[in-house]
Amino acid sequence: MHKIRLLIYLLAMSFSLVSCSNILREFAKKDTDEALLYEAKKNMNDGEWTAAIANFDSMSASFLKKRDVVLQHAKAYAGRCGLDLLQLFEDLSSNLSSGRLYPLLMSAFTNATTTNVDDCGEAENLLISIAASADNRTSEENTTLAFISFAKLGTIFSAFADESTADGSTDGDFNACQDNQTPGIPEAYVREVGISIAIASVSLTAAIAEGGLSGGDELNSISSVCSALDDLSTATGLDLNFCDQTDPNSLTSEQVKAIRWTMIDNQVIGLGGATSCDLSETALVATNCGVVCPP
Repeated sequence: MHKIRLLIYLLAMSFSLVSCSNILREFAKKDTDEALLYEAKKNMNDGEWTAAIANFDSMSASFLKKRDVVLQHAKAYAGRCGLDLLQLFEDLSSNLSSGRLYPLLMSAFTNATTTNVDDCGEAENLLISIAASADNRTSEENTTLAFISFAKLGTIFSAFADESTADGSTDGDFNACQDNQTPGIPEAYVREVGISIAIASVSLTAAIAEGGLSGGDELNSISSVCSALDDLSTATGLDLNFCDQTDPNSLTSEQVKAIRWTMIDNQVIGLGGATSCDLSETALVATNCGVVCPP
């Protein structure tokens, strides 16, 4: 656990720590890519995420494609999304053994809006642009990407399932089966939930295979649901497991419905709400989830 905390601490610090090398040169030439990156890191260190993003917007296209710059660029958007990497790690590591992943993520991003969702989505896209396959990303990149995906999930849940009182708890009238803004969730955001689960899953799997020490409990939580959907897919002949689908447009209507099931679940991973079901009884999922969540 100490090693895991140290790794997450180092990743979190890399959101903000600014190199002091060549300070005089950086101050002397404020319009160079290197100077803009220096300013961006200073702004990130101060929590000035919009200013940092503006710094990145002023950099040359070729400089922005550098791997280390892409990582920092993604972290700027993740910061504006609301992600505090160390705090999220601590929240999940302390509470996941006795709580469900979705509610824990939602409570970590109270008062989030769809604007925050968009920022996390941009951070996801930037890191994926480094390499489409998780196997071709570093352990740091994959771990950071996974927690950005968790942040995106938390902001989506907060924006739609905790909009009435913004207290970190699921609204009593929230119904993830409904394809609307209130009290449900539009399909476009349901699809984003699905791909963020998939991105987090494949990224953590690769990071741990590379020797990464964080995200194991979170991965287990996701895997339990994915395994249940696999079993149900076998029983029904339908492809319900969306856990390897990282493109929202590739999700089938059955998989979109399965994503909604994970949200109305109140036992394994989900938010519950006005309409609830139990994903832990795999043989009954089509009954206890499907009936209460129409297509």
